[in-house]
Amino acid sequence: MERKYVLFSPVGKTDPWRNGRDGALLHIVRHYQPEHVTLFFTESLWEGINEGFAHKEYDWETIIKSISPNSSVDIVVKHVDRPHDYDGYMHVFRQYIEKLEEMFPHHTILLNVTSGTPQMGTTLCLEYITFPDEKICIQVASPRQASNIGVAVSHPDRQKEDLAIVNENEKHAAPRYKELEIRSFHEAIIRGQMKSLIANFDYGAALRTIEREKGFRNRKVLMRELREMTEDIQLHRVFEPIRKPHYSEDLQKALFHYLLLEMHHRREDVAEVLIRVKSIAEFIIEKYIESNHPNVFVKKQEKLYLALTEENRPFIDRYKRKLAQKGQTFRKDLFIGLPALIDILEILEGKSTFYRHAKQIEKINSLRNKIAHRLEPLNLVENKQYKMIDEAVKATKQLLVIQYPNIDEEDFRYLHTFNKKIEGLL
Repeated sequence: MERKYVLFSPVGKTDPWRNGRDGALLHIVRHYQPEHVTLFFTESLWEGINEGFAHKEYDWETIIKSISPNSSVDIVVKHVDRPHDYDGYMHVFRQYIEKLEEMFPHHTILLNVTSGTPQMGTTLCLEYITFPDEKICIQVASPRQASNIGVAVSHPDRQKEDLAIVNENEKHAAPRYKELEIRSFHEAIIRGQMKSLIANFDYGAALRTIEREKGFRNRKVLMRELREMTEDIQLHRVFEPIRKPHYSEDLQKALFHYLLLEMHHRREDVAEVLIRVKSIAEFIIEKYIESNHPNVFVKKQEKLYLALTEENRPFIDRYKRKLAQKGQTFRKDLFIGLPALIDILEILEGKSTFYRHAKQIEKINSLRNKIAHRLEPLNLVENKQYKMIDEAVKATKQLLVIQYPNIDEEDFRYLHTFNKKIEGLL
């Protein structure tokens, strides 16, 4: 399918021609035959303020259609407060380029970076670097292979005669335009953004970023890796590298959720950490008691209860006394949550190392309940709450290591290893 073009061009003093040869604007129109041309004039150039004549005296549409009959022409005249300020054109140019994108969604936009002031050309190069899709920066060399300073400018009074001379001179002349290869600057910016997102474990945002960058190096591999990681996290699907044959299913799940917990902790998603840490700790403590003290629990519809058996009676009696000391009453149908698990641990093992780590997590349970059940805001300065959360995350890792001593240490660094892999592809 033949590529179709539209042109956005500032207009400068050397347009539409100078010394019998195309100015940059006309040269681009001549060789690309764009379907539409948007011409941008500063008010001072259009009105001829401090100039020998006004550029509005040229018949721009006739001039352009004489060499590109199917081109439509739109003329924009703007007052620019600070014409020598690089920021003076950024938002104005973006406004009209966005309009072209909407009007011609399947066309390539040509950006004339030669006509006008250096500030205009630089702004259009930055436009391309920031929004490169379906755009080309065009630079046009002077036919003199030197600066245009001192060369006589054209005059609208003789535009018909001058146009005929220019067309004749350009008929057999070599093209002077060049498509600038400056996408590498854009890719450098995107690489920096991607590395920042990956360092913050924001894989979803990194995926959405790379999906927009059609010409990016290693794009397909990056998209595959980031999409799989994003889906694993969203769907709570255990990362493939930690699905090892010598890991039980419980170990895989506990390790996976600990890695997510650490990820949110490093991102300082404090509320998310508080909500997750209790569930992970309950799971690990439950598996620990089942492994080291079998027959204490029974499960009914995936909920944990004390086993009311003759064999378990001595433990039940001790547990009743423990509850009485806390002013609580034993109930046969009591669901076992984190506080109960920690009480049971103390009865079974005293103040063991595992118990002390579990107790560290219990310290933030009330803080967690404020978030999860009462929707209250956090005050991390109050009572050194952030330090308590940090210690709870560390304690969760210790519970994991004690319950599953065969975890390979490298698996705790899995997300960092993945990040290094992505950085290498970038």
